[in-house]
Amino acid sequence: GWALASPFHGQRLSTEAVMAFQAWGDETLATEETSCIVATRNTPSIYLAQKIGFKQIGESLYNEEPHLVLTRTRH
Repeated sequence: GWALASPFHGQRLSTEAVMAFQAWGDETLATEETSCIVATRNTPSIYLAQKIGFKQIGESLYNEEPHLVLTRTRH
């Protein structure tokens, strides 16, 4: 997952960090696909996940809160 302190929101730091992490994973991990879950109320993280190539494949509850289930295929 990712989190960024409030004073740094809106500076594109999350996008840059998550893209770097995904590039590392694509080069290092022996998997063709990565997945994530994001709370449906967390619109900025949903946007970020979609921006870097994650596609929604379902919905689920996590800690009794609705979440989207997303997946991304290695580039």
